[in-house]
Amino acid sequence: MNKKKNKKKRIYHFYIVLLGIEPKIWRRFSIQADKSLYDLHYAIQVVMSWEFMHLAEFKIHNYTYTDPSYTSKKTDKDYHKYKINTFIQTVNQSFRYNYNHIEGWEHELILEKITEETDHDYEICLEGERACPPENCGGLIGYKQILEIIASQESKEYQDLIKWLGHNYNPELYDPELVNNVFTSEQYINKYFDMDKDDLIEIMEERLLEDDQEDGILGSIKRLFYNNSITEEDDLDIYEDYEEDDDEEDDDDDQFLIAPKKDKAKNVDLNQDSYHLTISLQDIKPFIWRKISVNSNILLPELHDVIQIVMGWDNDHLHEFRANRINYIDKKFNSPMSKSDKDYRKVRLCDILSKKGKAITYEYDFGDGWEHKIVLSQIIPKSGQAYSVCLEGARSCPPEDSGGPHGYQIKLDILNDKKDEDYEDILDWMGEDYDPEKFDIDLVNKRLKRYYGIK
Repeated sequence: MNKKKNKKKRIYHFYIVLLGIEPKIWRRFSIQADKSLYDLHYAIQVVMSWEFMHLAEFKIHNYTYTDPSYTSKKTDKDYHKYKINTFIQTVNQSFRYNYNHIEGWEHELILEKITEETDHDYEICLEGERACPPENCGGLIGYKQILEIIASQESKEYQDLIKWLGHNYNPELYDPELVNNVFTSEQYINKYFDMDKDDLIEIMEERLLEDDQEDGILGSIKRLFYNNSITEEDDLDIYEDYEEDDDEEDDDDDQFLIAPKKDKAKNVDLNQDSYHLTISLQDIKPFIWRKISVNSNILLPELHDVIQIVMGWDNDHLHEFRANRINYIDKKFNSPMSKSDKDYRKVRLCDILSKKGKAITYEYDFGDGWEHKIVLSQIIPKSGQAYSVCLEGARSCPPEDSGGPHGYQIKLDILNDKKDEDYEDILDWMGEDYDPEKFDIDLVNKRLKRYYGIK
């Protein structure tokens, strides 16, 4: 009797690197090409040494693939249903994997090699360098603070940190052999590491309560992560449990993603001028624009919120203002990259824009690169304006992650051609109700009133 030959399996060899950190934290690993994106997510958690504690997603060809149990976005696709080789087919092809949406750990994956093998039953870690950051350490900024404290080893903060991390934590240590032992374990093969949504919510809530009691560097680093973020609605809806007034509902406003600022309008200097600003999204025609009225004394973080609301963005990405060759950034989430970067949290609009006809730039989502030109079109002296108002505008905001001006235009062209082979996919991704020509000024001002706590 002839022995049946083992069928060769197509194997993908990936390089993965954690973005924003130097020296780099990277790995090389292999996985069967026909496994699901969920299997790939599971392998990444192990090979990087994350702990399956937070939500994750893949960004491939401007689509988001994640676990539908944890997202309310209709455009997100179920990563259990798609195989890796459905999208990734050529060497040097790259895509993104995001883990922990609040801390924002972003990874880039590159397909380095494709092989055919008969004895490749498990994922294999080939090599790598440096330990993964600890879970819940505060993102890039918190992790960098941890490294600085570890380097000193003489402060009280170091002792507090070691109690949390353990004496064996070494940011320079990585052992592929230990990872491969996990890949062949029963726990990994049967996906025992994964947890359901209720368990995940319970853990997050417990950590929030614990952090309120912590002092020293541990509490500071964790609060950098939680207390600056929990006031925004996240994918687990914990926000609603911690909001003081959670009995107010807005039935037709399910896209409102900016956290309300209770009684914010009561704390405004009414002796300041009002600015009429014209905001136009660049590199798109016909123009997508808004005209708004704001207090000239408005802080840039508040102006960012207002722009997100009036344009129709979802506040999913990083942003910056640019004026007079200075980049004004939120240092809670951005590490300064150059001397021209400045923390914008105490900067007011009138500090960087004061002459009629002058303009500044607001960029949102550095991947897609949505640039907004903000022109000061009119100054109304000492108008006593307490909160921002949208005066007029035209056309709908592009969907999030639509590929920037060029990618968005391609999608519009496909929607205008029902014979295009990608028509159904793009229609499903953008939603049948999406109308690029629609702008509802009443809904925008309703959202602004909610933001300012005005009934």
